[in-house]
Amino acid sequence: MASEVPEAAAAAAVTPAPELACSPSTMMDANIEALGAQGLLPEKAISEWRSCTGEAFPSEDRNKMVVFRSFYENGFGLPSGAFFQGLLHYYGLEATHLKPNSIAQIAMFIHLCEGFLGITPHFNL
Repeated sequence: MASEVPEAAAAAAVTPAPELACSPSTMMDANIEALGAQGLLPEKAISEWRSCTGEAFPSEDRNKMVVFRSFYENGFGLPSGAFFQGLLHYYGLEATHLKPNSIAQIAMFIHLCEGFLGITPHFNL
């Protein structure tokens, strides 16, 4: 029938398990400490970072955030503001779900609200 999906297309539509979609992390403590030495990341005692070396699918708990090294190399910093945290929570996202351009767009919106409009950013704008 015309409404049936071919088996090949149905198989391609199945989302792989998270363990199969990601390769194990190669980020070691020394790599993260190097980000701190460059001034891109606070020291471990302050930010309580940890490496995910060997974990195929790093996950975060309620008070942790998983981010990529490239985020820090391109200007992202933690702790992030309440609006950013609220945005992630509202849409059920993690920082790793966003591309750097998406983070830049959010940052520009926050800057527009605070710097030019003189208001706290909120979802009703």
